[in-house]
Amino acid sequence: RCYSLVLLNLAIVEILTAISSLLIFKKVMSTSYYFINAIGGICRHWDSSLCFYLSVIQLAGIAHYAVMIAFCSCYRYYVIVYSRFEPKLSIVLLALLIISETRHVWRNC
Repeated sequence: RCYSLVLLNLAIVEILTAISSLLIFKKVMSTSYYFINAIGGICRHWDSSLCFYLSVIQLAGIAHYAVMIAFCSCYRYYVIVYSRFEPKLSIVLLALLIISETRHVWRNC
């Protein structure tokens, strides 16, 4: 039951990341002093701020996906090694909240 919430969270993030990846195409060009990010794709026919927000959703989704894969692996390890029962729902919700808040803090830095 708890793991289904984790999988639901992961599925929503994957869907949003996939949709944003279909609408934008990112190119990163580097020089010796800086990086240039160019955003193209279907969204370039719309408002430029929409392309920027889709790019942010895509990057946040990729970062969140990597963290959730690690969390899911640790969750499975915990269930197999330490317990025959799932952890309490409140502990899983607290872990998901910490992961989402940490991502929010890093995004604002």
